[in-house]
Amino acid sequence: MQVATDGLFSDQRKSVVRVRSSISFAALVLAPRLSDFRSAHPGIEIELSTTVWADRIAGASIDLDIRYGEGDWAEQNIHPLTTAPATVVCHPDYAGAIADTDALHLAEIVQIVGSETDWDRLFEAQGIGSARPAHWMKADSSLIAMQILSGGRGCALISRSFAADALARGTLVAPLPVELPMAQRFFVVERDDLGRREDARIFIDWIREQTS
Repeated sequence: MQVATDGLFSDQRKSVVRVRSSISFAALVLAPRLSDFRSAHPGIEIELSTTVWADRIAGASIDLDIRYGEGDWAEQNIHPLTTAPATVVCHPDYAGAIADTDALHLAEIVQIVGSETDWDRLFEAQGIGSARPAHWMKADSSLIAMQILSGGRGCALISRSFAADALARGTLVAPLPVELPMAQRFFVVERDDLGRREDARIFIDWIREQTS
């Protein structure tokens, strides 16, 4: 009864920050770190939802939106996040098929929708004279592309921001010493009528520090 009474009348009520994120960023960057955020800020609850593509905040059901793009959206308050370069990622069993950059023209490419020009930029940067091969398979997100690669076949250009944990565990490898700056980057976008909410400020500062 005492615990229930304290809960009813305590002034230490939790605030809720509703965050929407691209599915890859949510699953591979944000979700694994939320436990640390709650430990540091127990009074702030994060309500996380995901989407594959988003270019606007509709209604008041979202406070902050983590988007990939140029940052040229209509909202007034947009905060850039650091996005690590991409590299060629594959299953360890497939690494022998792309032992050097010259072998990439025969690679089984898993193409991520929306990043169709990345392989062309990589071939140009590496001075590979042959045309890139047609994609072997397509995926609408880096998350799904990495799941395809885990089957042991194919390779994809994945930001190290996304691949870091898989590379650290050895479930995926980056066999080639190549990196490609991302064509775009991630941003935290505020809902225009959010105001100067302290809980949202704390989350924005925290996620920017986590990705720096």
